[in-house]
Amino acid sequence: MNTITANDLKTRGIRSVEQIMKRAGEAAITVRGKVRYMIVTPEKYDQLREAELEYAVRQAKQDVKDGKIAATSIAEHLKQLKPCRTK
Repeated sequence: MNTITANDLKTRGIRSVEQIMKRAGEAAITVRGKVRYMIVTPEKYDQLREAELEYAVRQAKQDVKDGKIAATSIAEHLKQLKPCRTK
């Protein structure tokens, strides 16, 4: 993994990021030897977000199939709710 130390980032600025991104397309920023942040291209970020959303949709469909989520209309759901009591 290509890394940039926080100190390099502080002293060299965006040049340190640009150099690594040209070579690798992603980089890790380390603080005191531990990875704290990741830098990816906008295209890679979009791919990751799309994969995350696809997973969420698959999980929701599985939850409906397994009966964990009731597929009802909003009106039916509101009927099932108990009224809140306020003091």
